[in-house]
Amino acid sequence: MTWAWLNIGIFIGIIAVIWVIHAVVKRARADRRKIALLLDALENGDTSITFPVSSDSDVNVMLNRISGVLKRIRVETGEKERYYESILDRVGAGVLSVYDNGVVFQVNRAALSLLGLDVLTHMRQMERVSADLMCHIEAAGNNDRLSVEVATEGRRRTLSVNVSTITLQQHRIKIIVLDDISDSLDRKEVDSWIKLTRVMTHEIMNSLGPITSLSETLAERAGDGPGELREGLSTIAVTGKSLVSFVSSYRRLVYMPKVEPRLFSVKPFLERMMCLAMQYGASSDVSIIIRKCDDELIAYADENMMGQVLANLLKNAVEAVCDMPDGRVELSAYCNESDTVVMTVSDNGPHIPDEVANEIFVPFFTTKSTGTGVGLSISRRMVQLNGGSLTLSPYTGPDALTTFTINLP
Repeated sequence: MTWAWLNIGIFIGIIAVIWVIHAVVKRARADRRKIALLLDALENGDTSITFPVSSDSDVNVMLNRISGVLKRIRVETGEKERYYESILDRVGAGVLSVYDNGVVFQVNRAALSLLGLDVLTHMRQMERVSADLMCHIEAAGNNDRLSVEVATEGRRRTLSVNVSTITLQQHRIKIIVLDDISDSLDRKEVDSWIKLTRVMTHEIMNSLGPITSLSETLAERAGDGPGELREGLSTIAVTGKSLVSFVSSYRRLVYMPKVEPRLFSVKPFLERMMCLAMQYGASSDVSIIIRKCDDELIAYADENMMGQVLANLLKNAVEAVCDMPDGRVELSAYCNESDTVVMTVSDNGPHIPDEVANEIFVPFFTTKSTGTGVGLSISRRMVQLNGGSLTLSPYTGPDALTTFTINLP
């Protein structure tokens, strides 16, 4: 009898062990399925998955904690990405991140503005802006620097291009930094001309002053002397005064008045400039109109300086079309997406040749027989002193107008 109960006890014990093992294996399989489910969800970017919690579900609690931690990390990472993207969009230089296959996965607003594009998803789109720029970037190696001229948003730009490469998650990425150095180059060029002009005018004026004064004095003392002597001295004096006046026109490039910026309404300003331009074309049938300008448009600059700039541009425009039967000059002003005030002066006169356009803002360069070659140089200098830029827009076709563009921040 004792052996029978012993056998029964052993049998029951074995059954209990088997049941416990089965329960443990079943629980382990269930936990394994939960872990696999969590991993699958995380691989698919889903951090919202949770498991029911009860008094005997320690594994569920731990899995929920893991899911919560990863969800928090994902949220924090997303916030950091938005923070860095916000900073990147406020950087003045254009920044692009490009995969080896040409796919652009990150680009800031400055880059789109410099390239004149609304969207940039592949490097092939850059070919519409400049095939040279795209080829140079594709051929550039790590830490290469280059400069390329492009024509975007109605103006020629010189872009500084800095290319660097990194490897991220087994992907080779090219980081491209674009910077518009046109204004910097223009300012350096103008500064060089100003220094040269300052030295030249100083030396010439120092020499001309005594010569003119001495010739006038000698002419007076000659009195009733030989006629040829008096005429010669008078000629020297008159020529000297003419040269003094001529040199004085160049001194305007060196000695600019103090800039006194203030807010002013652009529409009345353009209307006054249009009335002035009509006086330039009073002897011809030139049509002068304001093509576009909002009544509420406000600019911040030295209004007197801008008036001199517009007067010079309008005078040149009227002279370019005054002999045409359908001569037309147009004024426009608007605020672009960068909150920059843009003013343009356009005419339908003959196109300016490329070789002239490249030199048109260089001091002393002129195509007019009576010109001094400082008008546009002085105009650009005045705009730059107000923090803006003055450019000749590239032609977009055979019927395109000749357009000078002023950008004021």
